[in-house]
Amino acid sequence: MNPIHVRLGEVEFDFEPSSGYLRYVRIGSVELIRGIYGAVRKADWGTPTNRMTSTGQQSSNKTWKANWTARVAEGDVQFDWKGSVSAILTENRVEIEYEFEGEGKSDFKSNRTGICVLHPRSHQGLKCEVEHNHGECDQVSFPTSIKPDQPFKDVKAISLDVETGIHVRTEFFGEVFETEDQRNYSDASYKTYSRPQEWQKPFDIKTGETIHQRVKVVIDLSEVKSETQLQAHQGKLPLLGAFVDRALSESEADNLKSLGLNCWLAGANGIEQAKKLGGPVFLQTEVASFPVELSPNDGICLAPPNEWQKLNRIRGGKRLATATWAFMQLNGSRPAYDEIEGSAWSVRPDIHLSDTLTCLEGGWTVQDQLRTAQGFGSKTNLIGPIEFSKDPADPRRDTIESALFALGVIAGAAKGKADYAIFADATRLPHSGFALALELFNESPSEIEIHEWEPFFLMIRAGRTVLANFSWEPTDLYKLCPIDRPENMENGMRNAYRLITANNFERWSEILAGPESHNPLTMIPPRSIVVM
Repeated sequence: MNPIHVRLGEVEFDFEPSSGYLRYVRIGSVELIRGIYGAVRKADWGTPTNRMTSTGQQSSNKTWKANWTARVAEGDVQFDWKGSVSAILTENRVEIEYEFEGEGKSDFKSNRTGICVLHPRSHQGLKCEVEHNHGECDQVSFPTSIKPDQPFKDVKAISLDVETGIHVRTEFFGEVFETEDQRNYSDASYKTYSRPQEWQKPFDIKTGETIHQRVKVVIDLSEVKSETQLQAHQGKLPLLGAFVDRALSESEADNLKSLGLNCWLAGANGIEQAKKLGGPVFLQTEVASFPVELSPNDGICLAPPNEWQKLNRIRGGKRLATATWAFMQLNGSRPAYDEIEGSAWSVRPDIHLSDTLTCLEGGWTVQDQLRTAQGFGSKTNLIGPIEFSKDPADPRRDTIESALFALGVIAGAAKGKADYAIFADATRLPHSGFALALELFNESPSEIEIHEWEPFFLMIRAGRTVLANFSWEPTDLYKLCPIDRPENMENGMRNAYRLITANNFERWSEILAGPESHNPLTMIPPRSIVVM
């Protein structure tokens, strides 16, 4: 079920009836809130699905409201909750309230249950006022470099001017909240949640116990008009490669080479195969004394990163402290980079939530991770293995969703000046959605041009021009791209192009090799890629 798009005055947002998730509160291309949702986290941090049992909504010119009931049932976790969200437009203000009221239907342990509010990564560097529960206030900023610990604690409310004339205050009720920097885990946001991490966890939820929380977002406007603008960047493509974990057949090796890959990350069982493929090779290991011969262009990726001192025993090749789970491992360790060359870390956007929209947002976080690592001294930086999800049977690995995610990661790597970007895994890669993204950069020049509206749209010019619509809605944002004179695009894009959608994705290689279309394209379809 597609989200419901709501607009009240200049403020827009999307609501998912299938999950109770409110997303992308924005004015034009200025994002105010990334998301608000209710969740039950298990003792192992697993997040069972909210199964909606009923939903309803009401709307008028100046108000909108939705309510629902949901059940969370997984093993010993049994929890029912009622949710509601309302939005009211007055002359210069929009107020949004999200409410969560639930009851335990079994005895179980939880690490977190209640409302989470996501603040977009575009808030980085913005000054804000954090009000605490006893009334005192701190003048702080959303962190630019990724914080390994909570930037805001004991949060009652967060207020900030997102842009001139746009003031947002988000107030929390029903529990003690705090804010973490989710970019540590490849989420493109900061998250305000309850309960504080320093409190005992997991905590007990008893049968019949109730949890009631509420969030109120007040958006004050003064002479603001909705306007969409793309952000422009210049970047440099990293070397692109694959993770090799076993010997490959001749045809498997040829399939990899056809994608134009030129660097490799390998496990112990794949290191000899990777050396045969040509180009820099990095061994991922937890053993500093692994017997392997390396050239100065090769390297050792030693995990976990808090044991980086073992890299001092290694001679020959680059020495990279390595996080195999998430950037957080590296950010919390902060190796001494005057003694080693750099860092490597995996990128996987489904650590917290595995829904498709959250995963598609993940590519935008890569540049922040790179700049943070460079900020604490890491000179050589490898991102990878890059995966769409932890589940090897996830069907989205072979669809346009993973191709879009890979385009976002490559753009982020180029903006953040990564040296290497390694995709998982060598065996499946030529048949996955990642293969399309890699093919689009085969034999491309290293310098690229990027125009984007996070998290909906991306244009990359690197030899070819690629337009990517990440949204569930059609878009005509190509009209804001420097691909033709604006007057020539008023009635549609007239450039010759090839269009790859969810419906024809299985034939992407055939489409790229086939004739271009010359039919004017008025809208780019949902979740699709245009190649020119």
